[in-house]
Amino acid sequence: MKTQFRNYLIVLASTFMLLLIPPNINESYGFGGGYYSPGGYYSPSVNYRTTTYPYNLVKKAQKELMRKGYKVGKVDGIWGTKTSNAVKQFQAKEKIAVTGELDTATKQMLLGKN
Repeated sequence: MKTQFRNYLIVLASTFMLLLIPPNINESYGFGGGYYSPGGYYSPSVNYRTTTYPYNLVKKAQKELMRKGYKVGKVDGIWGTKTSNAVKQFQAKEKIAVTGELDTATKQMLLGKN
């Protein structure tokens, strides 16, 4: 009887502990398992990723790419596939290494800075 009672308490305590752990709000509310951060947005379903680029840098690059005629989607400071593809097209046209990233050479050619 003591063993059954002890097992019951263990199950009860474990269940209670699970209730104390908050759910991942992004997964539990249908946001595709992604999350937003100032550096970017990551969502496996949309194929975005978190970047190390600051929001303002991405937004400036998007504005400049759009001004030059490249399709970046929305100018929102979020590094997504459209922005990355526009950077690749820009790099190919300018004959610099096609990485799809805002590396030093790309920033210098696009924004005029390091």
